[in-house]
Amino acid sequence: FEFETQATKAAKVMAKLDGTGRNQLQPLSQNVLKEAENTRSLEGGELGLYRDVVSLMVREDSGREAMIARGLNEIRLAAAATADMTAVALMDGLADTRITDCRIYGNIGLYGAGTTPNLSNSQIKQLGAKMREQAVRFPPRNGRLRVAANTIRRIWLSRGAYDRFKDVAAGKEADFSDIFSGFTLSENVFGANESWLLSGVLTHTGNDFDFELKQPEDTLLATAVNADAIYTGNRSPDASVFDSTGQIRNMGYRKSETAANMMLQILD
Repeated sequence: FEFETQATKAAKVMAKLDGTGRNQLQPLSQNVLKEAENTRSLEGGELGLYRDVVSLMVREDSGREAMIARGLNEIRLAAAATADMTAVALMDGLADTRITDCRIYGNIGLYGAGTTPNLSNSQIKQLGAKMREQAVRFPPRNGRLRVAANTIRRIWLSRGAYDRFKDVAAGKEADFSDIFSGFTLSENVFGANESWLLSGVLTHTGNDFDFELKQPEDTLLATAVNADAIYTGNRSPDASVFDSTGQIRNMGYRKSETAANMMLQILD
């Protein structure tokens, strides 16, 4: 409510620019937005919203005040959607759970509040080797998770889950008795890369990674740790700028089944 109040006040000022102010704003704003585009400091959706507000400010339209206020709110929501904070946290995988048809401004956290992955490349390689040795025992009869038809930023695991991976990589025992037996991830739109997925069985179908890559290393879209996985009809972002293909790194006991994923490579 505080933002809406301030946005209304700001929109009144922005809508009252005279001809001189509008003439000064146009080149200045274009230079700033061009720099943001070149440095990739703003994601594509945010950049477009800023351009829309500037376009409203330089128009001679008596009714644009409300439209500017609405545009400012859309910028706020877009900024919230790009923040790496947990919007939904699932504390364990013991109950059947469903998240469907939601627009989520932030991350989904699995097995606690989602945090930045903290495994080194060597630990990830060691974890993959241990997985092939069946060093992780997955629960057969826990709950099943369905995440379908949502718009989200990414899915991250809790710090405790990453720490358990480190134990496995170091050759220690780790308890995975609280995770979901099955995880169906379907028809979601992701706004960022580097998700982490952990479940007994994973079905990854018809998801769209809908964002612009900023760096070549951004092409790693997700890492999945599972006993078995299926990947069908998923689409990665347009990676043509870096001449590369979006990838999902799968670490499971058995080789995953894949079929007709667009611009997406599964690394077993």
